[in-house]
Amino acid sequence: MMHVVKQRKSDQFADRDKFVNAYMFRPEFLKQRKLWFVDVVLDSTSAVWPFLRLSLARYQPNSIPGKEFSEVVATDFVQLPPERIATLSRPEANEVRVTVTGVTAVTAEPGADKPVKPTDSASFRAGCRSRGG
Repeated sequence: MMHVVKQRKSDQFADRDKFVNAYMFRPEFLKQRKLWFVDVVLDSTSAVWPFLRLSLARYQPNSIPGKEFSEVVATDFVQLPPERIATLSRPEANEVRVTVTGVTAVTAEPGADKPVKPTDSASFRAGCRSRGG
């Protein structure tokens, strides 16, 4: 992966001081589906169900100076779910245990801007119960 920061070239007044942060990935072709793809790892652990919108462009480093990037195309918004892992076990013949681990947010105020971090497991369980969990 390569990272390039360039001054944005735009005629719009609002864009005159903005910079473009471009992360370059080499796409791969999946023959079975006849599709190009790139695997991108994003760290969204500090956000709760964040929205993501990518802007895509072709980068050609050996182009005429100032023409290295093609026209930019914006993708649709996608919402990133939290990463969770579910484990199913059978500790006894007549017992099944399901354990889910991962990131969550619990708040005592619906619609609050910032989730409240539970101080202990009892307050976490109480917050989950109040939401029907």
